[in-house]
Amino acid sequence: MRMQSERKDRMDAQRRQFSVLHGFIRLYVLKERSISDTFQQQSHDHDDHQLVPDLVFLLLRRFYGIRDYFASWSTKMALSQNEHYVDMRHQGMNWATAIGADVIDFERNPARVHYEWSITTNSSMIFIGLDSTPGVHPRKDSSLDHNVFNIYQPWPYYAWCQIQRTSMLVTNDKNVSYPKSWTRNIRGTIKLTVDLHANTISFTRNGQLLGVAFENIDRTRKYHLAVALYKAGSWAQIVDDTDDQKRQA
Repeated sequence: MRMQSERKDRMDAQRRQFSVLHGFIRLYVLKERSISDTFQQQSHDHDDHQLVPDLVFLLLRRFYGIRDYFASWSTKMALSQNEHYVDMRHQGMNWATAIGADVIDFERNPARVHYEWSITTNSSMIFIGLDSTPGVHPRKDSSLDHNVFNIYQPWPYYAWCQIQRTSMLVTNDKNVSYPKSWTRNIRGTIKLTVDLHANTISFTRNGQLLGVAFENIDRTRKYHLAVALYKAGSWAQIVDDTDDQKRQA
């Protein structure tokens, strides 16, 4: 009888937890539908069945300390994450991009010292950097079924790329300063650091500082981390190394 009573108590507790979670889901769905109306004005379609997975993402981030995850990504990519890293895998052909959730605003948060990510990849065709495309659409987005770091992009971007055996820094900002002779290959673990005080982007490879890649970044734009992969089977794992205390505005 005692065991049956304890089992009944556990089941009642689980029902209460489920009821609370169900309430959160309903509130979240209603909120997202309201937000979706705004995005639909930008010619984007939304699927209500995607809302619950997004809620799970949000709860994981809140309660298990998962910090940075991607807000939007190509339909050719599959993303998964745990408390340590985000795993992105290319499942199609040609370029595909994922856009980070953190908004990097140089002007609004001058007290923040830096943002920092570590990227490990198996790809010889990859771009890693910051992009300032506005109006990022949440969840999967077919408009990211290409490389955002391209010459036709009207919004400022800054990236380190690897194209087979060729490695270089790329940007469409004519006012930024960067070394044209940057020929280091992307291999091992790459750390990207954005210094909001110094107005720079720098890289580290396998623990070795490679120096400042970009100086005098356009401070009028809002940026996101962006990673672009080229072909099926390629993957990248991203760890958010930013100290929580340095995120406080």
